[in-house]
Amino acid sequence: MCRMAGFSLVNPRDIGGIFEFVSKMAKEGKGAPHGDGFGYVLVGENAFVYAKFFTPIYESKARLEGTFRLGILHARKASEGVPLGLRQVHPFYVNEKFFAHNGTVFSATRTNPYESDTFDYFASVKDFENFQELVLKIKSFARSNRYSGLNFLMLDTLESALYVCCLFNSERTDDYFVLHYKESSDGFIVYSEKYEEGYQPMANGEVFKVLNGRIVERGNVFDG
Repeated sequence: MCRMAGFSLVNPRDIGGIFEFVSKMAKEGKGAPHGDGFGYVLVGENAFVYAKFFTPIYESKARLEGTFRLGILHARKASEGVPLGLRQVHPFYVNEKFFAHNGTVFSATRTNPYESDTFDYFASVKDFENFQELVLKIKSFARSNRYSGLNFLMLDTLESALYVCCLFNSERTDDYFVLHYKESSDGFIVYSEKYEEGYQPMANGEVFKVLNGRIVERGNVFDG
């Protein structure tokens, strides 16, 4: 249960506003507080930052200096029964991919080194040859597990691509897991909550691939 943001911009820029909104969601947004640590991965023209903290993002003195064009920010709220600690803070990293998740996978074994349901999910979907294969892997994982939400943001530094998945238990009647995004001439930004007018809700099951600020592929795990 978390709050997060992802972005892919046409040109690098200061992202202090994105950091501030994630902090606001973590402190005052749906399901707040989300105070069990935070992390981010940020890519600029001449900069790369990957950091995790066990303090709440809204109490942090961290400042994001520089300009960035691609990234993920995540504020954690641990699910009941899941360990608390820096090891469990998102995003996770394997083979040039970074992964942040919102939701709980109730059926996860959590036998990985992080004791994390998110890492189980990441391990199941991270290796794919193309976008269609990724969508199929998400669909397979969803069919095999019990979950509240399988929302994720995944950043592939080799492709400079951002992958976005909005997927949650269809029995939910609230909008806690609905991701909101905006695609404009400046690029693409997605949040766990609506930032302002102009942001659109993603459909349940929808998956995007974003390159250079543009959605280049779309799919839905419920199709077919």
